Amino acid sequence: MTTPRNLDATGAILAALASKVHGNDIPYAPKAEQLLPFTIRVASSEEQLGKAVAIRHAAYLRHLPTLAEALRAPEGIDRDESTVVLLAESKLDGSPLGTLRIQTNRCRKLALEQ
Repeated sequence: MTTPRNLDATGAILAALASKVHGNDIPYAPKAEQLLPFTIRVASSEEQLGKAVAIRHAAYLRHLPTLAEALRAPEGIDRDESTVVLLAESKLDGSPLGTLRIQTNRCRKLALEQ
C-alpha cells in the first residue's frame, strides 16, 4: 500500500535520479541509520544451537505439545552441511528471540523432496 510518506520518498528518489541523468547534482540526504535491539547470526557453537533449539521447543510447546517433546534436542539436520540455523538474540541480555533453519539442496535433495 502506498502512503503519502512513501510517495514523498519515491518523489525524492526520482528527482535525484533525474538530476543525475540531466547533469544537475542535487545533494543527497544522509542515510538514516536504525539500530535494532537484536542481532542475527549463524548458530555456529553448541551454545548458540542450544538457544535456537530452546526457541523452537517453546514455539511448538504452545501449539503441539506432543511434538515439542521430540524437539528438546537438536535434530540431525541442524548439523548437516547443507543447513544453516540462524539465531536472533537480544542485545540487552543475549537471550534468544527467534530462530530460522534454512536447508539448501546443494548436497542432496531437500527433506520434503524425499
